Amino acid sequence: MEPQDEKPKSWKKMVSIAVSGAAGMISNHLLFKLASGEVFGPDQPIALRLLGSERSFEALEGSPVFLFLATTCVAMELEDSLYPLLREVSIGIDPYEVFEDVDWALLIGAKPRGHGMERAALLDINGQIFTEQRKTSEEVIKDSKCVEVCSSKNGAGSSAASTAVSIVDAIKSLIIPTPEGDWFSSGVYTNGNPYGIAEDIVFSMPCRSKGDGDYELAADVVMDDFLWERIKKTEAELVAEKKCVAHLTGEGVAFCELVREDTWIPGEM
Repeated sequence: MEPQDEKPKSWKKMVSIAVSGAAGMISNHLLFKLASGEVFGPDQPIALRLLGSERSFEALEGSPVFLFLATTCVAMELEDSLYPLLREVSIGIDPYEVFEDVDWALLIGAKPRGHGMERAALLDINGQIFTEQRKTSEEVIKDSKCVEVCSSKNGAGSSAASTAVSIVDAIKSLIIPTPEGDWFSSGVYTNGNPYGIAEDIVFSMPCRSKGDGDYELAADVVMDDFLWERIKKTEAELVAEKKCVAHLTGEGVAFCELVREDTWIPGEM
């Protein structure tokens, strides 16, 4: 790969991006979008740090050796593709090393919902994964932006590809200024939201960004009665799911009483 000090003067300062679950299907779609410049732009060189999710492979009766080889294959394929913006690729299984001082952390190392798996069990497994990764990232990265993704659907390729596209859209919404009078939806913490949604959960909220990687909540979005009804049902589901992982968030003993009613809007599936 081309040495970093030979970059064209028109290119920006290199951005380092840590990606967990690097051997998974979502990352398999996402990493090449990052390397090609589709996400951060055609003049933005990047360095990728790939973190394999040892826990997820062990749950599938894999092994750390298989995990390392799978992640290595992904890294080799990226290097062989000779993307001019991809300046460095490194791999690791120690999150403290992978996350240290990165600019962006994309936490994608989740376990998909398997056949016959109860939602409570899935929440507990992924809750442990993200609690550990989030704790590590907060300890070793300073001023980075963090995008967390937990896909609870099955591991089908179409679902993984759609999730990768959603991650791309979420990042671009944060690095491109929102047009005047417009807004975008993103799953963010609800603390201080102007819509009366329960505090301290992650919920899709209307947002605006100045293009600096941060966002602010848009307080002037009008929602009709049908949409508001679906929003309140989704809110109830998330509050119930949060109680299932209370033992991981330090909020007491876990208690699962999950809402079973479907909250998909017609035409969304």
